[in-house]
Amino acid sequence: MSLLPSVSASKKALHAHGWLGLLTGAALYFICLSGALAVFLPQFERWEQPDIPEYLSYSADNIEKAYLTALSKPEQLGHDMVIRLPTSDKPRATMYLQDGTHYINQDGSVSSLANHPFSELLVNLHLYLHLPKSFGMILVSICGAIMCGLIISGFVAHRRIRKDAFALRLNSSQRTADIHNRLSVWGTPFYLVIAVTGAFFGLAAWFNWILAETLYDGDRSAVVEEVYASAPLLEGIGEPVAISKILEAMPAIAPKATPFYITIEDINTPKQYVIVGASHENRLIYAEQYRFAPDGSYLDKAGFSDGEPGRQVIFSTYQIHFGWFDGLAIQFIYLGFGLALTVISASGINIWLNKRKYRDVINPAWEGILWGAPLAIASCAFTQIAFNWISVAECWLIILAATVCAIAINNDSKIKSIFCFTTGLVLVATSIAHVAHFGADAIRGVSLGVNIAGLAAAAFMGWLGWRSSNDIIKATPVALK
Repeated sequence: MSLLPSVSASKKALHAHGWLGLLTGAALYFICLSGALAVFLPQFERWEQPDIPEYLSYSADNIEKAYLTALSKPEQLGHDMVIRLPTSDKPRATMYLQDGTHYINQDGSVSSLANHPFSELLVNLHLYLHLPKSFGMILVSICGAIMCGLIISGFVAHRRIRKDAFALRLNSSQRTADIHNRLSVWGTPFYLVIAVTGAFFGLAAWFNWILAETLYDGDRSAVVEEVYASAPLLEGIGEPVAISKILEAMPAIAPKATPFYITIEDINTPKQYVIVGASHENRLIYAEQYRFAPDGSYLDKAGFSDGEPGRQVIFSTYQIHFGWFDGLAIQFIYLGFGLALTVISASGINIWLNKRKYRDVINPAWEGILWGAPLAIASCAFTQIAFNWISVAECWLIILAATVCAIAINNDSKIKSIFCFTTGLVLVATSIAHVAHFGADAIRGVSLGVNIAGLAAAAFMGWLGWRSSNDIIKATPVALK
């Protein structure tokens, strides 16, 4: 009995694969491109403010000092307070207040506001496509679910998958299809993990509703408590929290865990309690949550590290999706696979366009979107560093302008060449502006690494532009239908 799908099943899968790709093609391209870059969000945040002092060692008393400083200004307090402790990827302590995120100096004083709008623009593009968050998150998650369908239908449609696993005809008319198919096959386990975890984030509310209706008589709060643990029932007087005592107790309570955030729930109320989030070495969970009474008495832990398997899996999706575990090497692996997924999304549209056997306005418009997106992201980074100005409108206006220009040019090779060269120049200008603005802070540590990466990306875009310029004479404009 053959394990291969029937010819009929393969044809139906190919048809479904094509329509699924078309329905989400451009959206998946933006999501994958921004997601590949967002893997380095911790580095981008430090690059945007390289003049902020960094440190890893801190005093529990000084963290409490910062908390008490914030407590003296009750108008700045929200429902909860979050203090993030310095870690190797973000060696800066921060405190989240009503007016924004403040840095905490090593001596416990509260300093300037965190300001990394480029990083926020990038991650919001990935999570919400710059749409209203409630709608954007669901749309992006649906794209993740559709990506699962694309992966499965692509496998069913490709009957020669074992024979063609390493076929790569770069100098033939099948180059685009071969690149699309080979990258799809080689990275399938990664893509499935990203698609499933991405779908989970936005669709979790729907899962919550389904579980509540089927297992908990419609009580959604019961589902939340089952997954994330119910809040402890405390009746105090809203006294200040013993932050120092709590942090000093952590090594004895969890000797193998590293605290990296503190959350004071229901701050300044009789029901307030403290959560200490701690990472566990060689575990994919985002954190285990250790809970304390305001006086520093240890209560319990949520059980994300050793509780029900489902709870452990759910609290691991964040780290797995973004690649924020086990250091820089994992981030580069995620970058590689993320860019491969970006190429797959783009080449899928190109394959569909090539199969049509005719050319209309969609062809140059897609080229404008394809090469306008990197230009828009690079331009937003430049205007933020050079002029301290950035906006979502800027990003999409550049993409729109690139699309209009591409339609006017109507020559794919020329479009690619112009936009690649321009993007390369903007990346070089961004690194120069960064050095001019921040001086010595721009040429050391993480900032130096980001600037060098920017120049390397500029060189790559320049090479793509040069390579494409050689094809301009061959690709003469064709009248659009």
